[in-house]
Order: sequence, then structure tokens, then C-alpha cells
Amino acid sequence: MAGPMPDEIREKLKPKAIELRRQGRTYDEIAESLNISKSTCSLWLRELPRPARRRHAPERIEAMRRNYWQPFHLAREQQRKEVKLGAMLGQEAAVALLSERSDAAAERIRGGAHPDEMG
Repeated sequence: MAGPMPDEIREKLKPKAIELRRQGRTYDEIAESLNISKSTCSLWLRELPRPARRRHAPERIEAMRRNYWQPFHLAREQQRKEVKLGAMLGQEAAVALLSERSDAAAERIRGGAHPDEMG
């Protein structure tokens, strides 16, 4: 909205903004849902206490941690398998195989490959 807001509109929207904030909505969410500017939202709500920060559930945090480290764990397991295979094939074949596969695994990790894409 450009220019000053008419009083009757302000009187209708401000209580809605306060209620949305008490429900934990952000300034951006409130401004968008009421079609007001973020600065108007801030002006109306600055006296209200800030809502508690949203926290992730412990299960979600653990899932994020697992997903982050999974490519590294998969690469390490692949290297272990290759070492065992190399011991069975002999030293020269093992060195060539490990070098080639390790370089490819490192490149996939650096490139941000998804765990399903690694192989």
C-alpha cells in the first residue's frame, strides 16, 4: 500500500497482525498474509515480545547430521573394501585400483554428489 493507511483499515488489520504474531508467525509471513509492508508490521508489533525461536526436533537434527556425513562414510567404506580387494589381488593391482577409485570418490564428494549417486 502506498501512502498513509486509512484508520478504518488499520483498525481492522492491526489486531489480526497482533494475533498472528502471538501465534508465532514472522514479520514476513504477517506482512504477506495481510498485504501490508514489513515496516508497517514492525511498527505495529515492536512492543510485543519476540516469540521463542523455532527449534528442530532431536530426531530431525540427527537425520540432518546423518545425511551430511553419509557421503563421507560411504566413501570410507568403499576404500576399505578396495583395500581388502587389493590384498587379494596383489600389491600392484591394489595401488592402481585404489588410486583410481579414491580420486573418483573424492571428486564426487567435492562435487556435492547425493549419496544415491555414489557408487
